[in-house]
Amino acid sequence: MLKQNNYLNLIPMKKLIYITGIVSVNLMLIGALSKVLHLPGASFLLFLSITIFCFGFLPFALTSSYKSQNKRNYKWLYIVTFLVFSVVLMGSLFKILHWPYAGAFMLIGLPLPFVLFLPVYLYQTRKNKGNSLLNNLGVMFGLTFIAIFSVLLTLNVSSNVLNSFALNSFNSDNSAKFNQSIAKNYADKDNIKQKSDEICAYIDELKCEILIATNNHLCTNGKLDVKDNSSYPFSLDNKSAQVSILFDGGNQSKIGVLKNMLTEYRMAISKQEKLSNELKELSNILLEPSEREFPSTHLTLILDVLSRIQSKVRFMEVEYLSSL
Repeated sequence: MLKQNNYLNLIPMKKLIYITGIVSVNLMLIGALSKVLHLPGASFLLFLSITIFCFGFLPFALTSSYKSQNKRNYKWLYIVTFLVFSVVLMGSLFKILHWPYAGAFMLIGLPLPFVLFLPVYLYQTRKNKGNSLLNNLGVMFGLTFIAIFSVLLTLNVSSNVLNSFALNSFNSDNSAKFNQSIAKNYADKDNIKQKSDEICAYIDELKCEILIATNNHLCTNGKLDVKDNSSYPFSLDNKSAQVSILFDGGNQSKIGVLKNMLTEYRMAISKQEKLSNELKELSNILLEPSEREFPSTHLTLILDVLSRIQSKVRFMEVEYLSSL
């Protein structure tokens, strides 16, 4: 009778296990795909799915498994399993979403499966003759997967790749300066100079914000304060730092504001009837805001994209003024 009552008590628990497991895994899959495709809501889905998995599915599943045993000999194994895998998954979440202390989280979580879970597992199951070699191999393969996944999360972009993006940023900055100097020879028409200056000034503010956030104090009053503005990308600290502050808020984020400014700028150019169709088409190509414009949140890559946008704006400014 007692066993029957215990079984009946486990039925609601099993329902919770199925619900939380299915929901968290599906949300995690959708969130991962959304993250890869840069779709809105990806970060929230990943946060929600991993939170449900760590604090819903894991405790429910481990508690149910523990209570269903005739001899409850593995109490510490279940506790350690919950702690270890919660820390690993939450560390991965912090790393994926570029939250503070993600590096420390990963530094703690990466060795835990090997220095804590594996010894406890082997010690707790040492007297269990039914514990087959196949089960042990399954655990080893699982730990190997966790190790590879964690290492991939902690990898940084190589310095050669970052330097190539720094070179692109350097060239874009020089191009923007050159076109700006040419634009000074023309009278302003339709406030295109003012609009160009506003966009470029806003981009400078964004650059300064992410530079300050990564401990590169090169700005004064929202402007780069270095002797040679173009060479600063090569001498940055924390080149591979992840910067997500410009993307927080979706369409209302600072990058969203920049995209709106570019759209208005492009529309202002297209409205000019005297402008050739070729130049209008070129403005649509160069200034069309794209979700793929920012392929990464690495500091150097963001600076490269922002510099390229400034270069495009200054180029269109010269083409616009010289064609009228």
